[in-house]
Amino acid sequence: MDRKIAIKKVIWFLAINFVLTYGLGLIIYFQGGLASSPLRVIIMFIPMLSALFVQKVIAKEPIFKGGRLGIRIGKPMYLLLAPLITLVILVIIYAVTVLLNPGLLVTKEMLIENISKANIPLGNMSLFWAIMLIFALNIIVAPIINLPIILGEEIGWRGFLYPNLIAIFKKSGLIIGGIIWGLWHLPMILMGLNYPSNPFLGIFFMMVFCISWGIILQYIYQKSKSILSVGLAHGVMNWTATTVMIFLVVKDKMNMFLEGPTGIIGLSIVTLVAVYCYSKYRLIKK
Repeated sequence: MDRKIAIKKVIWFLAINFVLTYGLGLIIYFQGGLASSPLRVIIMFIPMLSALFVQKVIAKEPIFKGGRLGIRIGKPMYLLLAPLITLVILVIIYAVTVLLNPGLLVTKEMLIENISKANIPLGNMSLFWAIMLIFALNIIVAPIINLPIILGEEIGWRGFLYPNLIAIFKKSGLIIGGIIWGLWHLPMILMGLNYPSNPFLGIFFMMVFCISWGIILQYIYQKSKSILSVGLAHGVMNWTATTVMIFLVVKDKMNMFLEGPTGIIGLSIVTLVAVYCYSKYRLIKK
């Protein structure tokens, strides 16, 4: 990839992406925040739309031809392997969290109450099968159903921005991409996403989160040669928390800065995985 063209594409992408995201974030704020605004889903599509515009209009390059932007099946085994690896990482994070703070686990009575609040028609199903159904819906079905929304992010980040940053900065582009991805979340963090108790400190934590997970997801992209596999992994990352929270006492007990995927415990484990992926990432010579 020509470095000058890559620089041009990155500048245009960042300008369009951040103006639209921050502008829409401001509108959402005045509508009452993320919880009440119907526009919050649109933000997820902005990176993809920005990438498609730059690719076609600015760079005048094909969008889909030859599997550009990762829109291809790639290596089929990663459609299963990528989300499975992500799930294993998250299970380890939650396992360590509970080992360090056993008080986070709910009682059987609380578990039954949490399951009943899941709005899933369980009927006369036993507790075991109810748990299995919720796991299946949240970790298998939900990422597939929500794949089009998640691809709104992943086509823009892993499919477009990261490869261009790598063409400019080589492997350092993986870290720079994570910083940019973290800054993109800034309006959502300030409105209470993940770190509602201290959103300003949350910005720093989110930056570490995005750098580490960005490296892992880009490594998956390189290995799978498909943005679909990355999207499924991202989906598992989003929806595993929904499932696990059924088993945890969250209110007043879980410290989002210390425990779970967004805290020090999770970030430490993910950073170790990211360091491995960074060391294994190979620059493609053309």
